[in-house]
Amino acid sequence: MRHIAIFAVMLAALLALATPTRAGVVEDCVQSHDRDVQIGGCTAAIRSGQWQGKELAWAYNHRGAAYRRDIDDAVQAIEDFDQALRLDPSYALAYYNRGLAYKNLGEYRRAIEDFDQLLRLYPDDAYAYYDRGLAYDLLGDHARAIEDYDQTLRLDPDDSNAYTEAGQSGELNSRSPSFCPAFFPILGSSNVINVLGG
Repeated sequence: MRHIAIFAVMLAALLALATPTRAGVVEDCVQSHDRDVQIGGCTAAIRSGQWQGKELAWAYNHRGAAYRRDIDDAVQAIEDFDQALRLDPSYALAYYNRGLAYKNLGEYRRAIEDFDQLLRLYPDDAYAYYDRGLAYDLLGDHARAIEDYDQTLRLDPDDSNAYTEAGQSGELNSRSPSFCPAFFPILGSSNVINVLGG
């Protein structure tokens, strides 16, 4: 949810600052669902000279997100996220996107490092806990994955994916999913008592 709010504020600010001819470039870069249009719009924004330094990080981040859609372009995506973070080391969304790209490449420890950095900036980001939990799961560290899924559910109790992943991780961790704190709300107190032998 926080990512959507940050994105909406950023888009409004960028469109307000853009000249009419540049507004289309910003929209293509930030809003297009067509990968090639998004890459072209972001590249045009980068080359335009209208934005410099920290104010240009958004274009690299969004172009990287477009590249990330194709696993064959994951390295290019990471290069763009790296550039966004060189320009703005506090750009949380670039850490998140780079973490996703590393996770998709199977570089789970690097993904975890990026999710850790995002959580230092925004400690209540449920998405970062969820995706870090997935990376821990893929490394085989199911106990830490469950901790992250539980934290995801504390922050976003309606995240059904976190319930599912916590249950699967619990089974892989030789724990019954009924012993995962994430499942208590689903099971209800009387079922928990029955499962625990009460």
